[in-house]
Amino acid sequence: MFSIRSAFFCAVFIVCSTVSRADLTLTYSVGNSLTYDIQYAAGLDGLSVGEASALSSGYHIRCARPLSYIVQNPTDVCVDSPRFGTYQTAFSSTALQVVTLQPFYGASIRSEVEAAKQLVQELRANPANASTRILIYATWAANTAAEPFLSTWNRQDFTLDSNFVPSAKAYDLFMNEFRLDVPDAEIIPAGHVFAQFANDLQAHGQVHGLTSVSQIYRDDIHGGNIGRYFAAATAYSTIYGKSSEGLGVPSAFQLTGNNGLQLTPELTLYGQQTSWNVVQSITGVPEPTSLAMAAFAACSGGLMMYRRRRSAGV
Repeated sequence: MFSIRSAFFCAVFIVCSTVSRADLTLTYSVGNSLTYDIQYAAGLDGLSVGEASALSSGYHIRCARPLSYIVQNPTDVCVDSPRFGTYQTAFSSTALQVVTLQPFYGASIRSEVEAAKQLVQELRANPANASTRILIYATWAANTAAEPFLSTWNRQDFTLDSNFVPSAKAYDLFMNEFRLDVPDAEIIPAGHVFAQFANDLQAHGQVHGLTSVSQIYRDDIHGGNIGRYFAAATAYSTIYGKSSEGLGVPSAFQLTGNNGLQLTPELTLYGQQTSWNVVQSITGVPEPTSLAMAAFAACSGGLMMYRRRRSAGV
């Protein structure tokens, strides 16, 4: 007897016979220099080279500005956007699988949410991008002697109308409000990973040569080579739904960090495992929800099977 299960796999065979599997996952990122630090061929893309659907990243970068500024000034960039053009061109002319958006200092949390919603609306205006994954790239706060990173990260005195400051509370507020319009929005918890490093240092004093969170910064706000690598590993784990453990370190991140910190095998493994643990705790990994998802996995290698469930309050 011809069962539903048989019919399903027959349909999968037909679909897979007529639609070739994509060899690349087209990724596009909108943000400032913290986004630029990981979204290019030698960085995040380099981590994905062994995947069935490796990343090919484009970007729209306006240094030192929030999303609110970017949507008001859509042609103002601080570095060229060579692969897909600036965001308006990329959204309208390219079928993208993943888009990341990075809120930042300079506007209220509410304004950053509204700007992110506007960007999603422009993206969705292209029918080819009706199901593009939307990921919020959650970066870290500044780290200064007067205001250390962890003290800022743990602040609770935020409302939607507060100025946006990268912190656990600010991202909670942002994501909860943003998901009212974009319920499937996900988060790349890079700032949360930095916070876990800082918490581990408070508990243990040092971790595989890392003695201060300042060692993963190169100045008051930007990640150093090692901090950028851990952020890229977090993005990789979020996109692919698995640990970066065992992957090589792209050449862009192999340089010594601040105060002579070396990216030793032990520190690399610690960062890979920590970033994956944080990604799992923040987002969770869902089971396939439909035969359609299974069919997509059978044809495309299953990248979308890793779409994340949001956990309560994140």
